[in-house]
Amino acid sequence: MGIRNGRSPALTGKERQRDLKVLNVAETIKGGVATYLAGLEAGQAALGWECAYLIPGAQSESLKAERVFAHDGSRSPAGLLRLAIRTIAMQKRYRADVVFAHSSFAGAALCLARPFLGRGVKTLYCPHGWAMFREMAGWKRSLIGLIERSMSFVPTRVINISQFEHDTVLARGFAKRCVLIPNAVADVSDRRIIGSSESGRLRVLFVGRFDRQKGLDTLIEAIRLLDRDRVNRLHFDLVGESVLGDGTHAVGDLLPHVTRHGWLTGKALQERYAEADILVMPSRWEGFGLCAIEALRAGTPVLARRVGALSEIVTHGVDGFLFDGGAKELRDALMNLDAAQLQAMRVAARMTFESRYRLDRLHRQYREMFARLGTAVSVDSARGRAPW
Repeated sequence: MGIRNGRSPALTGKERQRDLKVLNVAETIKGGVATYLAGLEAGQAALGWECAYLIPGAQSESLKAERVFAHDGSRSPAGLLRLAIRTIAMQKRYRADVVFAHSSFAGAALCLARPFLGRGVKTLYCPHGWAMFREMAGWKRSLIGLIERSMSFVPTRVINISQFEHDTVLARGFAKRCVLIPNAVADVSDRRIIGSSESGRLRVLFVGRFDRQKGLDTLIEAIRLLDRDRVNRLHFDLVGESVLGDGTHAVGDLLPHVTRHGWLTGKALQERYAEADILVMPSRWEGFGLCAIEALRAGTPVLARRVGALSEIVTHGVDGFLFDGGAKELRDALMNLDAAQLQAMRVAARMTFESRYRLDRLHRQYREMFARLGTAVSVDSARGRAPW
């Protein structure tokens, strides 16, 4: 697949300013990466970027963008090499000033491609959650941590998406070129700051993969542990499906107070956030936890396990609650939910989003980072390249 509308801005005069040409590379755009890329696409004018995307051909229609290239999406050693070669070819073809890799597989491909991109090309890498923080055996964690630490020394800058990750990787000797730019999402109009559940039941929302990481099995067990009186005052909405197949979540035989909605996107998902009284996130690990700020955006408090970045997103007792432990502790937190308290938290939840997680803040931090790198966008009209 080529550029859908690949015309560069016309240059006038001997020298003028133009947008930086940024080639974003991703092994997959499912989940949070898709939201992140959509935020970059929407913010091109604010960023001073002209974005192109190298993504799996099977997912190319999922990203609404003008300049989209395709790769085969194979997650294998041979696929890694092909992605590196494809990245080099597309950088030359698009004449990108910056190559930006998203997630670990694309980051590894960028490390392989880096020597062949040219001295003037800047490189960025965002892991969107370091793999070493996932649940795994100790020896495997150490090995992956060593590999990721080595990768951090290759790109021009490495983007950490949470304070938790940033502090942890620097303490473990990762490159000082790591910078902190917390995640953000675009604002929407669907939010409910006032009002309450019309059914008389509190609506508890779960959004995410039905896989081990997201802890749906913990939530299901917690529901089973609730006493009859309390469970009759709650309704659980589950949005998502199994992706990795590493969970044993029998959600089809649950009681009538649990409703499955499958995957929802766009306005349908935004409405679910706005209608919920609280979002529950029993994740076992999270590099960030994008669902949390999507809920806060809607003015919906968050009940989250105290792991990773979730403990920095949610302020206990202000815009949500944090719990430690497993199903019993989550059961206790669910039993203590109070409609009036949740209603009072909605304004604070919305304020947390507005003060910390708006997309314009992310765009501003990228502009500031590029300014520190000295990446002026004044170009020589004869060459059409930034003078780095």
